[in-house]
Amino acid sequence: MSLLIPDIGLLFWMTLSFGIVFFILAKFAFPVITGAIENRSNYILHSLEAAREAEERLAGINREAEQIREKANKEYNSMVAEAVEVKNRLLPTPVSRQKPKFAK
Repeated sequence: MSLLIPDIGLLFWMTLSFGIVFFILAKFAFPVITGAIENRSNYILHSLEAAREAEERLAGINREAEQIREKANKEYNSMVAEAVEVKNRLLPTPVSRQKPKFAK
């Protein structure tokens, strides 16, 4: 018997044992493996959908934040303009340009 050329009997028993192992795997192991792969695939698809929804919500929140920021800037600018107007009304001449009153 040579290692490179097997006998007919050895070939028969190798084929029979391979068939038995393949049958057992096909009957019991392959359904479990394919079920696990399918569950993982579904989990990944649901996770991707949840990530898309979260990204859309984040974009909406960012738009709202930008609108609030713009509104706050407008209010700030109007308050500053009002403060400048009140200052100009109360102090018509800037303080640094007034002549000191105690000078003789």
